[in-house]
Amino acid sequence: MHQSVVNGGIEFLPGTGTNNAPVQEVAFDLGAGSWYAVQTSDQPQDKIITAVGEPAIVSIPASVDVTMSHHDFEIAGEVASGPAIWKFTNADPVLHHMVLFSYPEAITEDQALEALIASEGMATTSSDGVDPAQIGYHGATGLLSHDQTSYQEFDLEPGAYFSVCYLSDPGMDTPHVLNGMIQVFTAV
Repeated sequence: MHQSVVNGGIEFLPGTGTNNAPVQEVAFDLGAGSWYAVQTSDQPQDKIITAVGEPAIVSIPASVDVTMSHHDFEIAGEVASGPAIWKFTNADPVLHHMVLFSYPEAITEDQALEALIASEGMATTSSDGVDPAQIGYHGATGLLSHDQTSYQEFDLEPGAYFSVCYLSDPGMDTPHVLNGMIQVFTAV
């Protein structure tokens, strides 16, 4: 039987690094064993990486700590605007990821969900006047298996944001976001 552990991923968008510079460094917390690295771009590539020995204990200073649990994001503390390292930990036995969006004004989780559904053409906009065209995409984490941690830099302007998980539990068709895995917050 084959068992896979997923330890995140990275997404490079133009101008996503500090001061709009390209992202130069990435850190993964890998246990001993073989890891399969895949590049999905115009020219896909893959490579097997072998981690050997005891894992190094490295402290990466993170400004934002996010725990992914059963249909929930727990964002510890206040989210400051500007460039920041975010630490993501999956405390749930199923895969999770986080997709980060903004909206020009504070909205509720229900309004954010309704706007996302409308943006996919599956519903009309809400009577609250939430406009799906105003949703801004700010990046995503890679997939994380249980007890895995990854780090990613986000450079947020002050304002309203929300995060969602689009993955589904094994054998289920309903994505986690429809089960409540959505979190609104403000970057100050």
